Amino acid sequence: MNYNRMPTELVAKNIDAATQLVPDLEDVTYVGGYVHLHDHVIYSLSNDQEIKTIADVAGLRVLAFQQASKFLGPEYNAAIATAKSYREIDDQEKQVQIFLAGRTDVVVLDIGIFKHWSKVYGEPDKEYGYASILGDRFFFSVGFTDPDLAAEFEKGLNIIKENG
Repeated sequence: MNYNRMPTELVAKNIDAATQLVPDLEDVTYVGGYVHLHDHVIYSLSNDQEIKTIADVAGLRVLAFQQASKFLGPEYNAAIATAKSYREIDDQEKQVQIFLAGRTDVVVLDIGIFKHWSKVYGEPDKEYGYASILGDRFFFSVGFTDPDLAAEFEKGLNIIKENG
């Protein structure tokens, strides 16, 4: 399901739970900290470009994960306004494919997701720059329409955390 639809579907009770939510919906019980992402601006070192600050994306083609502009804040939004082009898509595998094909200058996504898909597509040894300029790890919440289901999920999550 498209990330943009999840909050609407959850509030309408068409689904029992949704993940990767910013905890801002009423009548939803949240369980936090189940997964974290560490977003980076990733670029090819072969293009003679270096990204040291988010402002360095000015004039570049930027491809980001869906809702990046919502999650990454005002400084990010100001920087992408100066990009040559900017697009957000929900399929992170496709993001990596587009980047590896050279159809975007930088990609904004979790470093672990990028490394996984670049390995799958045979590009793990190519030299990339990983600019960790988008803040610390971001912990996602899971939202539930039923508080009892949320409590059950949290209990199970705590067992997993305790036992590895």
